[in-house]
Amino acid sequence: MSHIILKTLLPGLHWVEIPAIGLRMQCGCPPDANKYLRVAGFISQDLHGETGPNAILLADRIQAPCPQKNWVLPNAAEFPLMHIFYLQGWQIPGHPNNDGRKPLLIGQPDEIERQLQYLYYGNYGLDSIEAMQAAGMSYNEATAFWYAKQHFAFGKICPMHEWVRTIPLPDYQPVAIAENCYLQRIAPNHFALSYQEERIEIQLAIEVFPSAYSLPPVTLPDSSQNCILLHIGEGDGWDHTRPCMASALLFGNQYYLIDAGPNVWQNWERTGKTIHDVAGVILTHAHDDHAIGLIQALAYGVQLTVYCSNFVEAHFRQKMSMLLGVTFAELDQFFNFQRLQMHTWNTIASHHGALLEAMPCHSLHPIETHIYYFRHTDAAGREKTYGHLTDILSEKVMRQMEQHCPSEHRWLFDFVRKQYYLLADVKKIDIGGGASHGMAEDFAHDPTPVKIWGHLHRPLTGRELEIGQARHFGMWDVL
Repeated sequence: MSHIILKTLLPGLHWVEIPAIGLRMQCGCPPDANKYLRVAGFISQDLHGETGPNAILLADRIQAPCPQKNWVLPNAAEFPLMHIFYLQGWQIPGHPNNDGRKPLLIGQPDEIERQLQYLYYGNYGLDSIEAMQAAGMSYNEATAFWYAKQHFAFGKICPMHEWVRTIPLPDYQPVAIAENCYLQRIAPNHFALSYQEERIEIQLAIEVFPSAYSLPPVTLPDSSQNCILLHIGEGDGWDHTRPCMASALLFGNQYYLIDAGPNVWQNWERTGKTIHDVAGVILTHAHDDHAIGLIQALAYGVQLTVYCSNFVEAHFRQKMSMLLGVTFAELDQFFNFQRLQMHTWNTIASHHGALLEAMPCHSLHPIETHIYYFRHTDAAGREKTYGHLTDILSEKVMRQMEQHCPSEHRWLFDFVRKQYYLLADVKKIDIGGGASHGMAEDFAHDPTPVKIWGHLHRPLTGRELEIGQARHFGMWDVL
């Protein structure tokens, strides 16, 4: 009887399990890796939350990042490690799985360090009051948001080495990763794992993989006379049945995506269009389920235009420069950043007397995050507004944060609430719940006529459908 279980999910994603020593290793770390594991049944519910890997083997980095066809991001460990920390509960105070264990992160030393730095900024965002001020916040704003960040971080900003046990792999030398278990890199992206008398080999192919879910083809409506809100994602980073929460605005035969999550370009091609048809991406924040598609865009040799505030841009540069191993300045060869002013209508495009504008507003989330309102004014002066409320905070959690908040920072909560409940004709709203997402019941008295739910990985309840509505990939609303 074999002691080592090896399952291949994709050419660059394998599952290795050794029950006798409790090792559950994800080998390879492509974007959306956890969704592939869910489809295969290696992540599931248990009494304490979810099961899943407790070790990650990173792929070797072979090519330097460059905006050219066929470049592939080798590793994106943010969501696999966040799954261990939060959905498996390893870093949640008081959780049964928070027992002092640390997940293993295994790979080339330089790649481990890149992943830890990118994970650090993905977890915390800009990591000091001074960094937030450098991005343009006032001292009053920065100190209030710093209070919120510390609450999300359970009171302490920690280097990732405190949360993760790293195992660097020297070339061609076996390294112990558990009792009687050794891992050896025998060639680039070719590894040998041995346990007692057994030995297996693991090869990781670095390539773009299909989405974990299937999507129908979409026929786009004519947007020459109207502004069309196209729904291209209502799930979250854990939902293996559909894309992460996103939308697209079709205006004057131009296409603007709101966020770019994993595999967004493959999904977008179901509309009959390609990345080359996209005039720009409006970025809410730099978590991978909203932004890693911007990094995947490098494989198409396209310099995308990215609309965001200076706060989100500063964090995106900090995090993604670490992921790619490039300088802030080198990111400019990959992206054309267009800064938007906060709480102000910014012109995105005009067409035959019609106008499309965007207004970013602060949200409360562990990292720098904005909700957006979009205003379409037609040639006759008629206006319609769409609110894209991703990664918001529920009233329940806001009240908990307020309870012990110093009086000088309490203005922040009512300020953010005001942005959440601005009147619009249509809103898409994050109701993922938990410690860092919204809840439908908070919008029961919001007078917005069309409220659409998103950012969750479960079916909608009857009560949620009384308050709002569902949309699916390829559906649209006219603005």
